[in-house]
Amino acid sequence: MILNDVTWSWEGTATGHYFPWSADIVGQVYEQFRGSVISLTSDHRAVEEDQQAPGKINKPFDKETSMPQANELKRYRCFEIFSQSTGVEIREAAKTHEENGRVVERAGRIQLRFFKLTPRTSANEVTQIRFICEPDEAFGLALMISQVAASSAPCKEKLSPHKFTAGDRGEETVTTLAVEKWERGGKGGFALTIGRGKEFISVPVPLTKFLFASEFLRALATEQCWVERPGK
Repeated sequence: MILNDVTWSWEGTATGHYFPWSADIVGQVYEQFRGSVISLTSDHRAVEEDQQAPGKINKPFDKETSMPQANELKRYRCFEIFSQSTGVEIREAAKTHEENGRVVERAGRIQLRFFKLTPRTSANEVTQIRFICEPDEAFGLALMISQVAASSAPCKEKLSPHKFTAGDRGEETVTTLAVEKWERGGKGGFALTIGRGKEFISVPVPLTKFLFASEFLRALATEQCWVERPGK
Protein backbone atom coordinates (compact mmCIF):
# COMPACT_ATOMS: atom_id res chain seq x y z
CA MET A 1 0.00 0.00 0.00
CA ILE A 2 1.43 3.40 -1.00
CA LEU A 3 0.30 6.63 0.62
CA ASN A 4 1.14 10.18 -0.30
CA ASP A 5 2.47 11.99 2.77
CA VAL A 6 0.71 15.24 1.83
CA THR A 7 -2.92 14.31 1.17
CA TRP A 8 -5.02 11.28 0.42
CA SER A 9 -8.59 11.31 -0.95
CA TRP A 10 -11.05 9.02 0.78
CA GLU A 11 -14.64 8.43 -0.23
CA GLY A 12 -16.78 8.94 2.85
CA THR A 13 -19.35 6.19 3.26
CA ALA A 14 -21.72 8.58 4.96
CA THR A 15 -21.87 11.30 2.33
CA GLY A 16 -20.37 9.90 -0.84
CA HIS A 17 -18.01 12.87 -1.06
CA TYR A 18 -14.23 12.86 -1.19
CA PHE A 19 -12.34 14.28 1.77
CA PRO A 20 -8.67 15.32 1.52
CA TRP A 21 -7.04 13.58 4.48
CA SER A 22 -3.42 13.60 5.45
CA ALA A 23 -1.57 10.29 5.48
CA ASP A 24 -1.22 10.68 9.26
CA ILE A 25 -5.01 10.61 9.65
CA VAL A 26 -5.33 7.64 7.30
CA GLY A 27 -2.75 5.75 9.35
CA GLN A 28 -4.68 6.38 12.55
CA VAL A 29 -7.90 5.15 10.91
CA TYR A 30 -6.14 1.87 10.03
CA GLU A 31 -4.82 1.67 13.59
CA GLN A 32 -8.37 1.87 14.95
CA PHE A 33 -9.29 -1.32 13.10
CA ARG A 34 -6.01 -3.28 13.01
CA GLY A 35 -4.66 -2.60 16.51
CA SER A 36 -1.16 -1.83 15.23
CA VAL A 37 0.85 1.26 14.35
CA ILE A 38 0.97 2.23 10.66
CA SER A 39 3.77 4.61 9.61
CA LEU A 40 5.33 5.91 6.39
CA THR A 41 8.81 5.13 5.11
CA SER A 42 10.88 7.59 3.10
CA ASP A 43 9.60 6.05 -0.14
CA HIS A 44 5.98 6.61 0.93
CA ARG A 45 5.24 2.98 1.80
CA ALA A 46 3.15 2.11 4.83
CA VAL A 47 4.76 -0.30 7.30
CA GLU A 48 3.10 -1.94 10.26
CA GLU A 49 4.58 -2.06 13.77
CA ASP A 50 3.35 -4.67 16.21
CA GLN A 51 2.00 -2.94 19.36
CA GLN A 52 2.60 -6.11 21.36
CA ALA A 53 6.31 -5.92 20.46
CA PRO A 54 7.25 -2.23 20.08
CA GLY A 55 10.09 -1.68 17.66
CA LYS A 56 9.37 -4.86 15.72
CA ILE A 57 8.53 -3.85 12.15
CA ASN A 58 6.50 -6.28 10.13
CA LYS A 59 6.75 -6.48 6.36
CA PRO A 60 5.36 -3.47 4.42
CA PHE A 61 1.60 -3.22 4.78
CA ASP A 62 -0.10 -4.69 1.73
CA LYS A 63 -3.86 -4.98 1.51
CA GLU A 64 -3.64 -8.20 -0.49
CA THR A 65 -1.64 -10.06 2.19
CA SER A 66 -2.42 -8.14 5.40
CA MET A 67 -6.19 -7.84 5.15
CA PRO A 68 -8.26 -10.91 6.15
CA GLN A 69 -8.94 -13.32 3.31
CA ALA A 70 -12.44 -14.48 2.41
CA ASN A 71 -12.24 -17.64 4.54
CA GLU A 72 -11.07 -15.56 7.55
CA LEU A 73 -13.91 -13.04 7.44
CA LYS A 74 -16.65 -13.07 10.04
CA ARG A 75 -20.12 -11.86 9.17
CA TYR A 76 -22.10 -9.84 11.69
CA ARG A 77 -24.90 -7.29 11.58
CA CYS A 78 -23.46 -3.81 11.68
CA PHE A 79 -24.35 -0.23 10.68
CA GLU A 80 -21.65 2.46 10.49
CA ILE A 81 -22.04 6.23 10.24
CA PHE A 82 -19.09 8.47 9.39
CA SER A 83 -18.64 12.24 9.50
CA GLN A 84 -15.45 14.06 8.53
CA SER A 85 -13.91 13.68 11.99
CA THR A 86 -15.98 11.13 13.93
CA GLY A 87 -18.04 8.00 13.47
CA VAL A 88 -20.21 5.45 15.22
CA GLU A 89 -20.53 1.69 14.71
CA ILE A 90 -23.73 -0.07 15.81
CA ARG A 91 -23.39 -3.83 15.98
CA GLU A 92 -24.44 -6.99 17.76
CA ALA A 93 -22.55 -7.97 20.90
CA ALA A 94 -22.74 -10.37 23.83
CA LYS A 95 -22.22 -10.24 27.58
CA THR A 96 -20.45 -13.19 29.17
CA HIS A 97 -20.73 -14.21 32.82
CA GLU A 98 -18.00 -16.41 34.29
CA GLU A 99 -17.70 -18.34 37.53
CA ASN A 100 -14.36 -19.85 38.57
CA GLY A 101 -12.96 -19.20 35.11
CA ARG A 102 -15.83 -21.01 33.39
CA VAL A 103 -18.48 -19.38 31.21
CA VAL A 104 -21.87 -20.11 32.75
CA GLU A 105 -24.05 -17.64 30.85
CA ARG A 106 -23.99 -15.55 27.68
CA ALA A 107 -26.61 -12.95 26.72
CA GLY A 108 -27.29 -10.79 23.68
CA ARG A 109 -26.37 -7.11 23.71
CA ILE A 110 -26.06 -4.19 21.26
CA GLN A 111 -22.87 -2.13 21.11
CA LEU A 112 -22.46 1.46 19.96
CA ARG A 113 -18.79 2.32 19.44
CA PHE A 114 -18.05 6.01 18.93
CA PHE A 115 -14.61 6.93 17.55
CA LYS A 116 -12.54 9.85 16.29
CA LEU A 117 -10.91 9.98 12.86
CA THR A 118 -8.59 12.90 13.60
CA PRO A 119 -4.99 12.72 14.88
CA ARG A 120 -4.46 12.54 18.63
CA THR A 121 -3.65 15.88 20.24
CA SER A 122 -2.11 14.17 23.29
CA ALA A 123 -0.92 10.71 24.27
CA ASN A 124 -3.79 10.28 26.75
CA GLU A 125 -6.57 11.49 24.47
CA VAL A 126 -9.57 9.16 24.31
CA THR A 127 -10.22 8.15 20.69
CA GLN A 128 -13.15 5.78 21.17
CA ILE A 129 -15.93 5.15 23.69
CA ARG A 130 -18.27 2.16 23.82
CA PHE A 131 -21.86 2.01 25.07
CA ILE A 132 -23.34 -1.48 25.58
CA CYS A 133 -27.15 -1.66 25.54
CA GLU A 134 -29.50 -4.36 26.72
CA PRO A 135 -32.08 -5.26 24.06
CA ASP A 136 -34.94 -3.25 25.59
CA GLU A 137 -32.58 -0.31 26.11
CA ALA A 138 -31.62 -0.39 22.41
CA PHE A 139 -35.32 -0.50 21.53
CA GLY A 140 -35.87 2.58 23.71
CA LEU A 141 -33.02 4.33 21.89
CA ALA A 142 -34.67 3.51 18.57
CA LEU A 143 -37.94 5.09 19.73
CA MET A 144 -36.03 8.11 21.04
CA ILE A 145 -34.34 8.69 17.67
CA SER A 146 -37.71 8.53 15.88
CA GLN A 147 -39.26 11.00 18.32
CA VAL A 148 -36.38 13.46 17.97
CA ALA A 149 -36.48 13.16 14.17
CA ALA A 150 -40.21 13.97 14.17
CA SER A 151 -39.85 16.99 16.47
CA SER A 152 -40.66 20.38 14.94
CA ALA A 153 -38.24 22.15 17.29
CA PRO A 154 -34.65 21.55 18.46
CA CYS A 155 -34.51 19.00 21.27
CA LYS A 156 -32.20 16.57 23.05
CA GLU A 157 -33.02 13.26 24.69
CA LYS A 158 -30.75 11.04 26.79
CA LEU A 159 -30.68 7.41 27.78
CA SER A 160 -30.25 6.62 31.45
CA PRO A 161 -26.50 6.93 32.17
CA HIS A 162 -24.34 3.85 32.61
CA LYS A 163 -22.23 3.84 35.77
CA PHE A 164 -19.43 1.58 36.90
CA THR A 165 -16.78 1.70 39.59
CA ALA A 166 -13.14 0.98 38.84
CA GLY A 167 -9.69 1.58 40.27
CA ASP A 168 -8.26 1.19 43.75
CA ARG A 169 -10.08 4.27 44.98
CA GLY A 170 -13.43 3.08 43.70
CA GLU A 171 -13.98 6.06 41.41
CA GLU A 172 -17.29 6.09 39.58
CA THR A 173 -17.30 6.47 35.80
CA VAL A 174 -20.46 7.73 34.13
CA THR A 175 -21.21 7.28 30.41
CA THR A 176 -24.07 9.15 28.75
CA LEU A 177 -25.66 8.78 25.31
CA ALA A 178 -27.69 11.61 23.81
CA VAL A 179 -29.83 12.02 20.68
CA GLU A 180 -30.20 15.56 19.38
CA LYS A 181 -31.93 17.73 16.82
CA TRP A 182 -30.07 21.04 16.65
CA GLU A 183 -30.34 24.45 15.02
CA ARG A 184 -27.56 27.03 15.09
CA GLY A 185 -26.81 30.02 12.90
CA GLY A 186 -29.59 29.25 10.47
CA LYS A 187 -28.42 25.64 10.03
CA GLY A 188 -29.76 22.45 11.56
CA GLY A 189 -29.27 18.73 11.73
CA PHE A 190 -29.14 15.65 13.92
CA ALA A 191 -26.43 14.09 16.05
CA LEU A 192 -25.58 11.15 18.29
CA THR A 193 -23.29 12.09 21.18
CA ILE A 194 -21.53 10.02 23.82
CA GLY A 195 -19.82 11.38 26.91
CA ARG A 196 -17.62 9.84 29.58
CA GLY A 197 -16.19 12.11 32.22
CA LYS A 198 -14.76 15.13 30.40
CA GLU A 199 -14.55 13.33 27.06
CA PHE A 200 -17.23 13.68 24.40
CA ILE A 201 -17.58 12.35 20.85
CA SER A 202 -20.39 13.74 18.70
CA VAL A 203 -21.37 12.33 15.30
CA PRO A 204 -23.46 14.54 12.97
CA VAL A 205 -25.99 12.34 11.16
CA PRO A 206 -28.05 13.05 8.00
CA LEU A 207 -31.80 12.52 8.45
CA THR A 208 -31.93 9.38 6.29
CA LYS A 209 -29.16 7.67 8.26
CA PHE A 210 -30.66 8.96 11.52
CA LEU A 211 -33.95 7.21 10.74
CA PHE A 212 -32.20 4.09 9.44
CA ALA A 213 -30.22 3.88 12.70
CA SER A 214 -33.57 3.84 14.51
CA GLU A 215 -34.90 0.99 12.36
CA PHE A 216 -31.64 -0.95 12.64
CA LEU A 217 -31.63 -0.64 16.44
CA ARG A 218 -35.27 -1.71 16.57
CA ALA A 219 -34.58 -4.86 14.54
CA LEU A 220 -31.31 -5.64 16.34
CA ALA A 221 -32.98 -5.24 19.74
CA THR A 222 -35.41 -8.06 18.97
CA GLU A 223 -32.79 -10.29 17.36
CA GLN A 224 -30.35 -9.86 20.27
CA CYS A 225 -32.92 -10.76 22.92
CA TRP A 226 -31.43 -14.18 23.69
CA VAL A 227 -29.57 -16.01 26.44
CA GLU A 228 -27.38 -19.12 26.59
CA ARG A 229 -27.35 -21.19 29.78
CA PRO A 230 -26.40 -24.77 30.65
CA GLY A 231 -29.24 -27.18 29.96
CA LYS A 232 -31.06 -28.57 32.98
